[in-house]
Amino acid sequence: MENIEKRFNLLRSLENDFSKNVSNQAEKVVQASLYERKQRIEKVDLDKDFDNLLSDSNIKDVFIRLRDK
Repeated sequence: MENIEKRFNLLRSLENDFSKNVSNQAEKVVQASLYERKQRIEKVDLDKDFDNLLSDSNIKDVFIRLRDK
């Protein structure tokens, strides 16, 4: 009986270790994903992109027509 209890305790310990390892790995993946997202957001230069958009004559004409209405 004592032997069975030791094995159950060992299984519980292994289960806890496995659960912790999975949680830690999942957290690392989430943090890496958040870091990548943050890096992508920081690299966007909206002023430059907006200026490029306005430099397109077709887009500029649309804004002019909207303004004149």
